[in-house]
Amino acid sequence: MAKVLKLRKVHSDIAAKLQLKTLNSRNHETTLTDIAAKRGLCLMPDIYEDDDPHFAWLEFDYPISFPCFLCTHADCNSLVTEFVQEIRQLYLKNNA
Repeated sequence: MAKVLKLRKVHSDIAAKLQLKTLNSRNHETTLTDIAAKRGLCLMPDIYEDDDPHFAWLEFDYPISFPCFLCTHADCNSLVTEFVQEIRQLYLKNNA
């Protein structure tokens, strides 16, 4: 629940700063249509694992952060385990 409240705060602050109206889409396809028509933006586009080359991530610095988790099955492939360890080491190195 705290993550939802944080996301709503980010949404409110960005909308106020950029003087944007809130536009709630019925589905992700409508969101993409609104973005293509320059009528909207999506704060969490990767939630749908959308790799559409016509859209781009825009980075912005914001004082709120969200926790991130990497999860695997107990019987996952050894390459997956190695990948998770690599990501973990990078995270620890950059957040020490």
